[in-house]
Amino acid sequence: SSDLSRAAFDALRRAGVHGRSADFAKREPSLFWRGPCATCAAPGAALARLTKTRPDLFDARCSSDCFNARESGAPAEGKRPRPTSVSRHRYAFGAPGDPDAWAPGAAVLLWDEPTVEWYSPGLAANDTHVVVDAASVEAVVEGLNADPKAAAALAAGGGIGGGGPL
Repeated sequence: SSDLSRAAFDALRRAGVHGRSADFAKREPSLFWRGPCATCAAPGAALARLTKTRPDLFDARCSSDCFNARESGAPAEGKRPRPTSVSRHRYAFGAPGDPDAWAPGAAVLLWDEPTVEWYSPGLAANDTHVVVDAASVEAVVEGLNADPKAAAALAAGGGIGGGGPL
């Protein structure tokens, strides 16, 4: 139920999983993602290509040596990222089933697709995350960088307009 999801998100926030980060402004103004080939098929491949053309905005790699990683020119890493790698960035990318999207203190960008996860009822676009796709993700990251207050509010769970459900 939605109440259960809200309770779960409140617990995560209290634990600091999606809380304020005093260091948000000091983080690299880029989006971080590492993931398996299953995710790489659509969003991962798009992000890996952007990493090659816009390394100032994207740090995305497939965690295995797959066709998409080789074609994008962004080499695979072959391992899970260390928490310090994730926390260096202002933005974390998520696709369904990706636990790294909810990095402590990062603003979350979720891939636009119809998959429903257990936590989906507790999400509100532009409050808990921003929805992106291949056509919008670059402009969204640029827009968040252009409005640091909105980006910090999103990272704090307060949303772009502030006062979100988290």
